[in-house]
This record gives sequence, C-alpha cells and structure tokens, in this order.
Amino acid sequence: MEQESALIKTMEENPDLQWYTAFCQGRLVGQSSAGLVNGRWQRRRHRAQVGFVVLKAFWGLGIGGRLMENCLAWCRQQGCEQVELDVVAHNQRALDMYKSFGFEAVGLRPRALKYPDVPMPVKPR
Repeated sequence: MEQESALIKTMEENPDLQWYTAFCQGRLVGQSSAGLVNGRWQRRRHRAQVGFVVLKAFWGLGIGGRLMENCLAWCRQQGCEQVELDVVAHNQRALDMYKSFGFEAVGLRPRALKYPDVPMPVKPR
C-alpha cells in the first residue's frame, strides 16, 4: 500500500474516545474507534474497546492493520492493559487480523451483533 493512498486522520472530540478514518485517493474507505470502557469509572479505565470497518473493495491493502496500529497506540497512551473487541464468529478475515495483533477469543455472545440485512433467528427462552 502506498503512503499517499491510505491517509489516517484522527478526530478528537472526547478524551475517552478516539476515531480514525482511512482515505484512499480522497475517498473515505474505512474507520475505526478506540474508547475507554466506561471511561469515567476509574476501576474500568484499564480497559478499552476497539471497532473497525473497511469497505470490501479495499480489503487486503493493509488499511485495517494500519487502523488497528493507531487504535492500539492510543490505547497504550491511555495506559490500557486490556483491549477488547467484538467480531462475528464467521468473519475469518477479521479473526485472522485480530489474532495477528495478539487478540484471543475469551468468550462467545450469541446474537450479540445485529445487522439490518441479516435476519436473526428467534430462540425460545
């Protein structure tokens, strides 16, 4: 990936949350965020959550990895000891990237993420 083709910019509005955006040839192609878990509560300030999205046409260019590097650097600056994220279990591409950064699965939360174009099966209680 060429330096010019994927510029990472930050937007600082909330000291407990950091957003990063990725542009390719002037087009917004990805974004990520890192935020302290319940930042106002001191007992949780060692934890952060990160999230990502990269347009499918721009997968495989290293954009997600650059966004992750920025998020993790911000988390380190905040003194975070634990970084968390959610991922859909069948998203192998994302799982592989997260694993390459040292993430490991610590649990499953069935039906935790909902998408408007994917129907959720109804499960009895």
